[in-house]
Amino acid sequence: MKRPGYLTTRQLSPALLAGARVLFAAILCALSAHANAWIAIAHGDDGYAFVESNADSSAEAADNALAGCRKVPMGCRLLGSPAAGPVALVIARANGGITESTSPDPLAAAERAVKDCKTHFKQVCQPDLVSWDEGDRWFAISTGNGGPFIEYGDKSETEAKSGALKGCRNRTDKPETCEIKAASKKPTWIAVADNGTNYAWAENSTKDGALSAARKECERAGGGKPCGSTNVVFNPGPVAAPNSVATVQARIERQHKAATAPRDADAVVRYSDTCHNTDCVRKYENGKTVRYTACLNPATALPMNDPTRLGGCGGTDSRGNFFGMGNL
Repeated sequence: MKRPGYLTTRQLSPALLAGARVLFAAILCALSAHANAWIAIAHGDDGYAFVESNADSSAEAADNALAGCRKVPMGCRLLGSPAAGPVALVIARANGGITESTSPDPLAAAERAVKDCKTHFKQVCQPDLVSWDEGDRWFAISTGNGGPFIEYGDKSETEAKSGALKGCRNRTDKPETCEIKAASKKPTWIAVADNGTNYAWAENSTKDGALSAARKECERAGGGKPCGSTNVVFNPGPVAAPNSVATVQARIERQHKAATAPRDADAVVRYSDTCHNTDCVRKYENGKTVRYTACLNPATALPMNDPTRLGGCGGTDSRGNFFGMGNL
């Protein structure tokens, strides 16, 4: 599987944070021009940020990020350009603004975001948000006079089909007979069986299932002749978040707790949150009530519970998921 990496950071200056309406056109090094999972971040004047991940296109990621950010009526703009997954996006924050960094390695993204934040703003900087875009992995099957060829683990449908056709044509003296039979980005096993005369391919959620189906179809096509020659591969589909995403998130939570801890070591602040969609009320045991607008976790559509960071995007949702993590 091909896994090229990239690392890019863009800064938002204090002047822009003060209210200028600017759309950044900085170019991020995307994994593929045809990749089918994109991540983008939009930032508002009040510190609110919205991350859109696993979008089907660069334009969709940008539009959805801006739409999510604009739910809070302050000026919103994109930071950088949408990036193709699988990739981690990390925000680092200083008093003067924020930086964002993307990398397939969440730890590298966090390190670069903080480093560039310190360089740009000359202040103490801390990672403030991490999100993961799963990306896609495609397979394609091409058949011709030379038999079937499976291309798998590619970043885009175009790349997978091109590789499958090239592999098929290299196996026959009649390349014009090669044609694409299937293509998908789902995680699945793909098997090929042949007996020297006939062949067949099949896909299945299990390795044994794919092999069994390919043998059965091959033997049917060959009038019962055994098909003992087989090959099986696995297309991984979307790439799950690595454990290092949780490592970065844990660091963010530790830093936030340390920054907001009461000065009196014996003091304990207790409260409860009640939310209707994104309209939330926090009631403290001393009777104080604070109303705030939480942002929704894009992965679960549930409100986040920390109104002190990123316009309410900090903390976890009601299921304990960090921002960008979990499922609907």
